Amino acid sequence: MNQATANIDPVDNYNAYLPVKTYSNIYAFGDSLTDTGNLFNATTIPANVRVTEWHDIPPTPSNPPYFEGRFSNGEIWIDNFANELDIDLTPASKLSFSGPNTGFSLPVTRIDGNFAVSPYFNGNTTNQSVNFAYGLATTGAEGTTEIGSFVPGMEKQVEFFVEDHLQAEQTADPDALYILWGGSNDYFVPDADPERVVDNIEAEVESLYNLGARDFLVVNLPDLGATPEADKPDLAVSADNLTELSDTHNLLLDSSVEEMQDTLTGAEITILDVDSLYEDVLANSQEFGLTNVTEPFLDPITFEPTAGANVDEYLFYDTLHPTVVGHALISDFALETLNIETEI
Repeated sequence: MNQATANIDPVDNYNAYLPVKTYSNIYAFGDSLTDTGNLFNATTIPANVRVTEWHDIPPTPSNPPYFEGRFSNGEIWIDNFANELDIDLTPASKLSFSGPNTGFSLPVTRIDGNFAVSPYFNGNTTNQSVNFAYGLATTGAEGTTEIGSFVPGMEKQVEFFVEDHLQAEQTADPDALYILWGGSNDYFVPDADPERVVDNIEAEVESLYNLGARDFLVVNLPDLGATPEADKPDLAVSADNLTELSDTHNLLLDSSVEEMQDTLTGAEITILDVDSLYEDVLANSQEFGLTNVTEPFLDPITFEPTAGANVDEYLFYDTLHPTVVGHALISDFALETLNIETEI
């Protein structure tokens, strides 16, 4: 064996013989790690249509320090990923209407007398790539915090997609990629149940599959106990418990995906192992050009930047969300995992 052959990475060598992946569209479901402006759009609706119970809620996330509705200092991993595929990924909040069969574009509405994110798309989600992810979302029907009942969780996000296709008498695009990443918000509360969380994700994949979806990217969780969020003294869950919950979640997710791969005929379900990526980054930070992988760039109380620090050398922008650099690592990893060619 010559030296050139000895230096070839077996994984890279194997990937070289795999077919290059292409997708017609992307549909994303998740939380703030994937939200490209949905929660921000829904909390910055025009003053003339604001209502009393929502009037005092500030735009979320605030700009500055956050960038154009993203929970980071710039474009996030799903932006990069879609750009590499030359796909325009539109936030669902820009495609919804104030009511069914109306022409008034609005991200919010009233349902049964309650203020809610609008589920009315009038077929808009059937012919383009759409990002349904909302900051604060859980894998269930709602979100967290005091506005949790307003935020559509991943279960409801998938319902939005399914109902719009059913009303338009359309099936899901079988050549699109369906991305699901959630769970973090489910675990920063007492009595979290990983079995329930993974069951939610499994049910969401199956709902999309039953409508015609075939290609899925399901993202696991990094060690939540290693995030700056876990260091907060008033947190309801300890760092050790968060690590245990993350590990259990990922093991259950592996088993769930393996089972679905066997039972959902024709489905291709890939796990994006962000857990291993973050483990590598935390252990070898300098190789990734990072000097701080344990502290947030933004002060957790004032949300002011760390004086004299370079944000591009930080992994975390705030106590939970990655910087642009951190997100770029995720998008590059996703492209590599799916064997998607990128321009050099």
